[in-house]
Order: sequence, then structure tokens, then C-alpha cells
Amino acid sequence: MGILMTGCTGVVGAPLRKIFENNGLVVYYLIRDGRERHHNNDVKLSGIKPWQIIDGEITNTSCGVSPRDVSFLRGRKIKKVVHIAGSIKFDDTLRDEIMRTNVIGTKNMLELAELIGAKEFHFVSTAYADTQRNAYEQSKYYAEMLVKNSGINFSIYRIGIVVGDSNNGEITDYTGYYGFLEILHRLAVLQRKKCGLTVGTLVNIPIHINYSFTSTLNLVPRDWLVNMMYKLMKMESKKGVFYVTHPNPMLVRKILKCALEILNISGISCSETVIQRAADKMLSQYLPYVTKEEVFPLDSTKKALGVDYMNPPEVTPEMHKILLDFAVGNNFGKKTRVS
Repeated sequence: MGILMTGCTGVVGAPLRKIFENNGLVVYYLIRDGRERHHNNDVKLSGIKPWQIIDGEITNTSCGVSPRDVSFLRGRKIKKVVHIAGSIKFDDTLRDEIMRTNVIGTKNMLELAELIGAKEFHFVSTAYADTQRNAYEQSKYYAEMLVKNSGINFSIYRIGIVVGDSNNGEITDYTGYYGFLEILHRLAVLQRKKCGLTVGTLVNIPIHINYSFTSTLNLVPRDWLVNMMYKLMKMESKKGVFYVTHPNPMLVRKILKCALEILNISGISCSETVIQRAADKMLSQYLPYVTKEEVFPLDSTKKALGVDYMNPPEVTPEMHKILLDFAVGNNFGKKTRVS
């Protein structure tokens, strides 16, 4: 039995890839310019063998996979297609790009799955697909509809907001939770420079952040997430939707309180200032996530996994410190150093 996987270098795909291979599964990876990148020693492809690479681009018809590679995959009796690749942007100005990558990309992967005779389609979506508050959530909702109507046996994984490893904070992409807090971090850096304060000094930032007092944010550490997803993916697909979310999500106000303490920021207020207007513009795309309380049903996931289900680590102030210390220490993934 073989597996064809997309998104093998991403936040979720990279650790899931390691679990697959550590458990002796035969996996092939659809990668844009994969063979060329492997030849050029792309560090993101470290550990992948040349014979595992299938060149392809999900936005092209049938993912642009050559007839030779289609024949190769058919001969390997691919049972499961694991589709993780996609855009995680949710800026509505990028709507066309997001829809092309997430909706058309999923359509093309379904076509490829049929071409190679795959029996199951495993699709990674978002727990927020039904809310459809932005282009990203809408694209995942539409992609789910394509999967459900395709005729192939499927499993859809509606995952929470992915954060770093619960033990060391390691992460490779600083979007979502990190994108929101990076803005505050960089505002603090600018304010310290303006006030002549040293790096890391407690700084007052006169802005107001709009959020509900009862809102929660469903953060899931990626080590727990990929462990649960692997267990679900081992099972035979029977057209199921599984929420892989935190049963005890932290309140937004508590997350913000922890983050501001860790980032040494004070003075969040309601005053209307130039810096407030600039912050509003930058933070606007994140507001839907911190002004509503979403509750996700875990029944199907727990029923499917039985005794193999385990609760995720609690997202505590201590974990926030681990996550943000890693993010700040790695400059939120930016090459240019901002103290």
C-alpha cells in the first residue's frame, strides 16, 4: 500500500511525513519542482529519496503530473491520497489566489486521485470552515464540498489553529496566532525606539483591541495534532468528518494577557490615535477569530479513535511563553532582524 501526499514541507505536513516514515509507510510526495529542488539540496526536502518525488503543481489540471508519473503511481497501488497543501492566507485582497490554490487545487488533486486509482482521499481543512468569515474559510468550505461530492471514500480533518510544539515551541510558519501577536511585537519594537527604550523593556502602546469577553481561540499544538491525525489516517476512510480541535480552548482575553506579559507590552486602551488607526488596519483580518466563541464537536473523532484518543496538552500561560519565546527568538521567521 502506498500513500501520495501533498504539503510535505509545511507546518503540519513535515512532522506528519516523519511519522509516516518512522512507521515504515511507503510515501510519495507531490512537490512543485521537487526533483530540481532535491538536486539542489533544498533543506526542506532533507530525508526524502529521489524516487519518492513526483513533480507537480496543484493549481494545474491533474496537478500537472506527467503521464509517466501517473503510470508509475498506478503501478505502486496508491491507496491513500493525503492532501494538505494549500494557502493559509485569509486576506480578502488575495481571494483569487486563495480560491485557486485551495478550491481548484483540491479539484485537481481529486482528478489525480482518480487517475492513479487511489481508494481514499484524506483532506486537511479547518475547524472554522462552516463560519466562512473570510476567503480562507470559504475556500476550505467549498473544497470540502468537492471532496464530499467526488464519490471517493474520504476523511476530512477539521483542525484547530496550529501552534508550535508543546515542549519546545518549534514552528516553521508564523501565521494565524503568530501573525496577530507579531504585529503587537513589532509595534512594541517601534515604540521602544521612538521612546529611546532598550530592547525588551516594558513599553506602553496606546491601542484598543476589539474582542469578546467570552471568546475562545482553538489553539492546537502541532505535536498533538499530527499524532491524532496519523491515528485517524491509519483507519479506512468511510466518508467521515473529524474535528481535531482542543476540547478546552483558552479564552482570548487570557491568551492576550499572557502574550502581552511575555512580550513586555502594557497600556492597551481605547484611545483613538494615529497608532490606533494603523493597528486597526493591520489587525482587521484577525478580528473574526477573537470576537466569536466557536465550539467544535469531537464526538466522531473520539468514537473513531476509541482508546487511542488522547486530550491535547492544555494551552497554559507557560506554553504561551514557550511558543512566543521561540517565535521572538527566531524573529517570527523573518530574515531581517528586528529586536
